[in-house]
Amino acid sequence: MTAGCPRRKVSPSYREPSTDSEHGASSRQSGPPPLFFHIVERRAIAATAPCAIFAWGDLPRRLDDVRVAEGMAFRHSEPCSTYWRNVQSLLPGEVLTVTPDAHRIRRYYDLAERVEPVRLPKDSDYVEAAGELVRGTVSSALRTLETPSLLPSGDLDSPTVAVVTLDLLTEHAGAAPLLSFTAIPQPERDGRVPRGRVGDEGPLIHTLREQYPALDARFIAATGFGADDVLMQMIEYAEVLVHSPSNQHWLHECRRLSRPAGRRTMLTDTSGNATLSYAGFPRLASLLRTSRWSTFWREAASLRPGRLGPLRLLAYVAI
Repeated sequence: MTAGCPRRKVSPSYREPSTDSEHGASSRQSGPPPLFFHIVERRAIAATAPCAIFAWGDLPRRLDDVRVAEGMAFRHSEPCSTYWRNVQSLLPGEVLTVTPDAHRIRRYYDLAERVEPVRLPKDSDYVEAAGELVRGTVSSALRTLETPSLLPSGDLDSPTVAVVTLDLLTEHAGAAPLLSFTAIPQPERDGRVPRGRVGDEGPLIHTLREQYPALDARFIAATGFGADDVLMQMIEYAEVLVHSPSNQHWLHECRRLSRPAGRRTMLTDTSGNATLSYAGFPRLASLLRTSRWSTFWREAASLRPGRLGPLRLLAYVAI
């Protein structure tokens, strides 16, 4: 099964089942790319991109308005649905079997069932274990022909990646300096920042550079670019909605400037907000629902978003 983007030749996989056979297709155990399929009567088409299915020629390329609206609101009533009418997708770890009379989907792998709870004696043990995981992950990402670049923000995750990368690069003789690109506000911004947020992450990275002079930090305002400059190209290529669309012009400008510097690999903090920079507020809400008051106050005291007082913190979490 092969696929491509709208600008490439595509070759969708097509089978019309015979009366004495069945055909199957499966997705990866976790992560992209998913497998898309279209089944009607005695015809089944499967591909790794919707455009390959539409390349067959007789399936109209029509958006599913309800699914698009759900995606914009981060709601997903049917996880296997796509943004296109009559096109579905397999979830990670699923297998699709098609026979002349029917088709069925079953799960052969579930990552969540294989994740055991982590229980360590002390908080410092968690920090040490997380550090070992980060170091091993970054070390694997450094298996490149040239020194990668970095995309640091003001959270905990990407600066952690930066510090670990700098430490690992000392083990590689002749490695080029670690080049980083950080998005900063455009000059014409009005300066308004929601409470509890940071509107300019530049000063935080300046502080990081002062502590680690080997970091060649550069700051990108993406002046002259708008939030929608590359948005439609991304949607056309990926055939899905783009999350965090207001950040895309910064990200693309950082990537564009990274290539002339000879850096074809860029380290990022993907999933960092859900791991190292995880604030823990859903956990606080769970403690409230189960009336674990002592644990709630202990954990809440270590967070206190925006220096909220105890009662305001309680209301904040409850809402």
